[in-house]
Amino acid sequence: MTSVFTRIARSLRSYRVPTPGIDNHYFRLATQYYAAARGGVFAGCGTVAGNLFHHAVELYLKGDLSTGLSRVQLTKYGHNLRKLWSAYKRKHSSSPLSSFDATINALHKFEAIRYPNAIAAKGMFYGLPITRPDPPLAFKVTSGSTPPTYLLVVNEVDELIRGLLVASSVNPGFYFSQLGSEGRAIIYRDNPAFDPGPLTTA
Repeated sequence: MTSVFTRIARSLRSYRVPTPGIDNHYFRLATQYYAAARGGVFAGCGTVAGNLFHHAVELYLKGDLSTGLSRVQLTKYGHNLRKLWSAYKRKHSSSPLSSFDATINALHKFEAIRYPNAIAAKGMFYGLPITRPDPPLAFKVTSGSTPPTYLLVVNEVDELIRGLLVASSVNPGFYFSQLGSEGRAIIYRDNPAFDPGPLTTA
């Protein structure tokens, strides 16, 4: 009979071993933001959830890039997801990542409404559906200028995060297991990108 430890070892062959380095701290915080963002969606905290998804993806990207960049170099990217994404794709040029460009652009827009100033000045349309609506959401105004639209499809962010972890050879189970049971339940709720089966935690 194959032992539990043998099965875990086999499942970890494609993952790098977590280390006490700064990248590990980035990935841990990113996962907490990810759980908080999904929880915010189900709690009806729309724009806040969008910003939390932005933080999560930003930290996953910085966690990977931190292994080759100094703190000063990484800081120069600020919160600009587009610039971080370009650097990440250059580092992982052999991975099929371009399909996530649209999701990165959608996330990037939420940085503009981290604070209420832009909303107060221009208004907004926003939506965070779990899956992409068919037909698409239609936002209309009866008069005046059309406010900016902030639309983020949750399952598309889930697929992006899975793609990042695969390209970075990071084991999601190691970080998901550090959440409480409710946190893990929120990550797996309506989320086909991640299998809620037994997780490897090493």
